[in-house]
Amino acid sequence: MNRPLVLSLIDQALTSGWSFGVMTALVAFTDPVTVGHFALYAAALLIAVGLHGALITTPMNVMLPGRDQATRAGLAVALARADAIGRLIAAGFAALVAGLLDGWSVAPLAAALVAATLWRETERARAIGIERMDRCLAIDAVAIGVTLVVVAGALLVLAPVPAILSGMAVGSAAGALVARRWAERVEAPSAGYGAIWGDARYGLIGALATEAQDRGYVFLVGLLRGEAAVGVLQAGRVLSAPLSLAGTAWGRVARPRMTRMIAAGDPAGARRELVRGLVGLTLLAGAVFLVLALLWPWIEARVLRGQYEGIAMIAAVWAGHALAVVLSTAISFHMQAEERFEELARVSFMSCAVALALVLLLGFGFPILIAACGMLVGELVGLVWMAILVFARRETRR
Repeated sequence: MNRPLVLSLIDQALTSGWSFGVMTALVAFTDPVTVGHFALYAAALLIAVGLHGALITTPMNVMLPGRDQATRAGLAVALARADAIGRLIAAGFAALVAGLLDGWSVAPLAAALVAATLWRETERARAIGIERMDRCLAIDAVAIGVTLVVVAGALLVLAPVPAILSGMAVGSAAGALVARRWAERVEAPSAGYGAIWGDARYGLIGALATEAQDRGYVFLVGLLRGEAAVGVLQAGRVLSAPLSLAGTAWGRVARPRMTRMIAAGDPAGARRELVRGLVGLTLLAGAVFLVLALLWPWIEARVLRGQYEGIAMIAAVWAGHALAVVLSTAISFHMQAEERFEELARVSFMSCAVALALVLLLGFGFPILIAACGMLVGELVGLVWMAILVFARRETRR
């Protein structure tokens, strides 16, 4: 296993460990309403990160590798300008939405959280694009370390949710500041965002559909059944959620590498990279599920404490969903490396439509398990469709 991939896995373990830890702590020490309240903020933040990824960080990792130096410089300047404007707009929108829905006292916190998180994501993407996972790991280690310190202090004076959000805002800003030591000034005329928009628009459509599916269901469940129902669903999901991010950890290293292979005229090499990733990720999922099965009696007694009705079946469905997400994420990285954004957008839209249509059955009295099942079915639709697109294309080129 090469060094960048090892560092990427360590980095993902660190960030996943933070996410898992905070949700587990909320499940163990608070109540379903508090868990649901935090889940709504977390989902909104991840939507912002997903859209930012489609417009800024994915182009950084897909359009810059394999280009000549002059083209890279022009695109980098265009992306930097768009990023600065986008962060400002996203922070303002976050403040407005938080103020209207949760009180104006939290509006500044929401703005700071979104701005700092997107800044950190940009700095991470720059490091990932040149396969400097050591820099990415340093950014995340500082961010999480500072977050933990700030949360510990904030809990003395704030309720759990604002305390955690405050820590995340300060931590992300600290992590992004670390990256300033590696900043390089690019002197080049901007290529203009129009040079990027042709592909980014399909990436944006796909991201909107993906976020509507993977985060939007939280708001839909909250609307139909309330924050307590969201809390129950998220308590079941948190156990296998870190696995879902393993595909992202692999893709951080593999996507720029596959992009370079394709640009060099070696699509077969890129597909071999994908297959190796799919096999490794499936084996990892099997190990995680085995550990969860062995620990389940202890988790149910000590962590869940009987507060979450029907949680065993919900957790099992989410585990299947996590495996589907891991595999579909890996295949989507290969399609991004091939710049097949329009096809990805179609897949994401159909997957979203199927998933949310099934979640809507909650409005007709179905148990909340149907929401997890809907998410699983939607993800499987996308996985099968993408696999056909990638591997059928391989067969036709033989």
